[in-house]
Amino acid sequence: MQIAITGVEEQLSVAAALSEQYQIPLVTAPHLEAVDILLVVNKDNVACHLEGFQQPLIVDFPTGKAKYQSASLMQHPLVRAVGVKKADPPLTILDVTAGVGDDAYLLARTGCNVTMIERNPVIYLLLQDALKRLRVSSSSLTINLVFADAMNYLADIDSVDVIICDPMFPKFGKHAKVKKSMQFLQVIVGENHDAGALFQTILNKARKRIVVKRPKLAPPLANQIPDYSLKTKNYRFDVYLVFKSCG
Repeated sequence: MQIAITGVEEQLSVAAALSEQYQIPLVTAPHLEAVDILLVVNKDNVACHLEGFQQPLIVDFPTGKAKYQSASLMQHPLVRAVGVKKADPPLTILDVTAGVGDDAYLLARTGCNVTMIERNPVIYLLLQDALKRLRVSSSSLTINLVFADAMNYLADIDSVDVIICDPMFPKFGKHAKVKKSMQFLQVIVGENHDAGALFQTILNKARKRIVVKRPKLAPPLANQIPDYSLKTKNYRFDVYLVFKSCG
């Protein structure tokens, strides 16, 4: 699958710099149509055009004061699975499979300090662009983004309170109703064949708990039985409690 990057008018120089930094081939007209996955650096955003999709993917985080005061936020299954408590100090959370950042953004809204790890350069640049726009409108959220393979990153850091892992689900069926962003991820990232090895790595890096998102009927990741699960209509959060160094 051919991946490339380009820029609109004066943004072409920006695209060229990103091309060199992240080793994504730079293309210009008339060669754009030959690319399967095309990142386009526009004046206001970075868009991913994917063959077979009419509209591009632009990662965007909601902004505005009202978005941070949802009364139901603390009842979200992920927030409960992570163990966020209003009276406690903010948790440090590592999201080792960032995706389009939905989980990290949700947890940051509760006051958690979240770091996203993303190894795919296309997804990383979309997230980087979204965070840049989010920080212009809000400085109250703590979300960091690192371009790295999660297992390599984990080898070089101390432990964190909570690690969340959302490996790519098996391929969706023809009639599955899923968000466009998830369809894009399935094509761009594919399945996480090393998810089992990643799970074994994060076992040694969480101080309080590990949360793994799984399809509702899928077996536990790496066949590791969780301490408990929180289920939703289509998926569940498997929670693994860590009892060592929990202070």
